[in-house]
Amino acid sequence: MRPANLKTKIFLDSGDPKETREIIDLLGFLDGQTTNPTLIAKNPQAKERMESGKKFTRDEVMSFYKDVVTELSGLIPEGSISIEVDANAQSDADKLFEQGKDMYTWIPNAHIKYPTTTAGLEAAELDVDGHVKRYAELQTSSAQALEEANQSLASTRDQLQAQIEAQQEEISQANRLCFWPAAAFFRPRVRPCSLRR
Repeated sequence: MRPANLKTKIFLDSGDPKETREIIDLLGFLDGQTTNPTLIAKNPQAKERMESGKKFTRDEVMSFYKDVVTELSGLIPEGSISIEVDANAQSDADKLFEQGKDMYTWIPNAHIKYPTTTAGLEAAELDVDGHVKRYAELQTSSAQALEEANQSLASTRDQLQAQIEAQQEEISQANRLCFWPAAAFFRPRVRPCSLRR
C-alpha cells in the first residue's frame, strides 16, 4: 500500500514482469513502470531466445513487447506504463506516430515515449487531439550533451558576471553615499549604514 504522506511517484524501469512483482511485494505498490526496447531485450525470456540462436522478426519483437506490457498493466492497473517507440536516426515522424498510435491501443494505461529528435517531436505533435498520452524522452549523443552543457555553463557564467557587476555597482553607490567629510581639512569618515537587498 502506498504511504499517504509519500509525494514522490515510484516507477520501475524494467522490461521484466518478474521484477515488477518483486518490487510490488517489497514496497506494496508501484505508481508505474517505464519500458523501452533495450529493457525488453534484457527480459529473461528474450535473452534466452536470443542465446539459443533464434532471432526475433520485427513482428515477433512487437508481439513480445505487447505481451510484456499487457502483463505489466495487469500488475499495475492504476499506474502508468510507458511504451517507447522503436526509433533510429532514419525514423520519420509519420512512422513513429503510427507506431505510437498502435502501441497506445495495447493497454488502457499506456503512455507513449517518443525520442527528442526532430522526427520524435514532430510525431508527438501529430496527435493534435491529444488521444495518445505521450512524452518525449531525452535522447542525445555525447557530443550534443557536451555542447548543451557548454552552452548552459556559458549562460550561467554570463548571468553570474552580470550579478557580480550589479552588486559591485550597488556597493560603489553605497560607498559614495556612506562617506562624508567631517570638515574640509579632515579626511572623510565612514558613516554607519546598512545595505539590504
